[in-house]
Amino acid sequence: MIIRVLIFVVVQIFLLAVFATTSFAQNITVEVSGNGDSSQNAANVTASQQTSIQSENSAQIANNVDTNANTGQNSANSNLGDATISTGDANQNLSIENLANANLISTECGGCAQNLTIENSGNSANSQNSINTQIENTTNILAENYAQITNNVYGTSITGQNSANKNVGDVKIDTGNINLDGQITNFANFTQIIVDPNDNSNIQILNLGNGANSVNTVNVEIATVINIEKIDIWQLENNVVWEAVTGENSCNENLGDCEIFTGDINTATI
Repeated sequence: MIIRVLIFVVVQIFLLAVFATTSFAQNITVEVSGNGDSSQNAANVTASQQTSIQSENSAQIANNVDTNANTGQNSANSNLGDATISTGDANQNLSIENLANANLISTECGGCAQNLTIENSGNSANSQNSINTQIENTTNILAENYAQITNNVYGTSITGQNSANKNVGDVKIDTGNINLDGQITNFANFTQIIVDPNDNSNIQILNLGNGANSVNTVNVEIATVINIEKIDIWQLENNVVWEAVTGENSCNENLGDCEIFTGDINTATI
């Protein structure tokens, strides 16, 4: 008799993919032009953007597995002739896989000014012309993951615990092998953050065609700030209790010979 027990548990609690694409101030044009003689002209431009990306994941996984394979616990008692007990193998394979809290956060262009044109042109003599441009972008990324995983495995494999007592003839007990194999895989709280500042901006600053003795000033400030905070809390508990028995056989008060052969117990890492 052969008993094969295959347990395959796949738990996928939470899979989150966050794609955040920001593109700020694609086209900005600041121009001071055509102003009269001895005039004073100023352009002050401030452009700002704040982007917040927040990913919060919580997972609680509890797997309770109870498996039993039994070819033993047979009896052959009080027979007038020979008694033979031969049990089959018990093969058990356990696989538990837990996946929780996987995040992909991607930022593109982080607030860059892709097309920026600042121009002082065509202003008359003796004029004073100034352009002050400030472009600011702030991206705040918060990835917070909490995972609590508990795996409880209770297994029993028996080919033994057979009895052949009080027989007149010869007695033979031959128990099967026990083969245990399996694995527990836990994967949680994976966060991949891809930051692409994309600095391929087209910036043009032009002072042209202004009159004699004119004063033309251009001040440009571009700032990109990316703040990343990642918090992971991970609690893992694996409890594996397994009873494997090929022995505990009895052969008592028989008139003939008694032979007992117990099988092997083969275990792989669980």
